[in-house]
Amino acid sequence: MNQTSAPTLILGGGFVGLFTALHLSQQNYPHRIILIEGRDRFTFKPLLYELITDELHTEQVCPRYTDLLAGSNVSFVQDTVKAIDLHQRCVVLESGKDYKVLSRDPCNFQQDGLETVALSRL
Repeated sequence: MNQTSAPTLILGGGFVGLFTALHLSQQNYPHRIILIEGRDRFTFKPLLYELITDELHTEQVCPRYTDLLAGSNVSFVQDTVKAIDLHQRCVVLESGKDYKVLSRDPCNFQQDGLETVALSRL
């Protein structure tokens, strides 16, 4: 894994963000992967009823991101995105930490059909 290149930031740890981070990690993605989410736990909402009725435990319905990402190459940052500055090419977090966005993800967006949904015009 190339640790000197800019990391890939995934903003938000919902189903798509979490799955994307884990999928990239399992595919031996060559860049650092950082998942940024304001909450410390993923909430599997379809099972909230079972949690409320004591059929399942909190850890089964709302596991911690650190537990879900254990053993992967994904770093978890519990923080909230304050701003995305396109002109300065950076993501600023509530904690004051910022990540420089050097370029878009190196995958071929046009080939993958992602051009219309990816923030690729930095």
